[in-house]
Amino acid sequence: MEKIIMSTEVEKLMVEAAELAKAEKIEAAIEKYKSVLELDAKNIEAQFQVGELYHQIGNLPEALSAYLHTTDLDSEHKKANVKIEMIKSIMDFFNPDLYNP
Repeated sequence: MEKIIMSTEVEKLMVEAAELAKAEKIEAAIEKYKSVLELDAKNIEAQFQVGELYHQIGNLPEALSAYLHTTDLDSEHKKANVKIEMIKSIMDFFNPDLYNP
């Protein structure tokens, strides 16, 4: 029973987060997705969306971290792997001291 309640809550938060992101309320959307991750730490979609939103606002270190967490959950996540390589190349280009493999 608790699992059903939790999954309903996760679904509700995911919808709210997506609506906030669509309305360009990025910080609020990130917080909603983080609330999802508190309830369901293995939610790949929420983790990826956190990365997408951080990327959208230009916070590359946080975006990279979120994408890496996504690939920890699913090493074959194609979009996250592409984004990781893209951010690494951007960070290496602008400031190689920021990123240390």
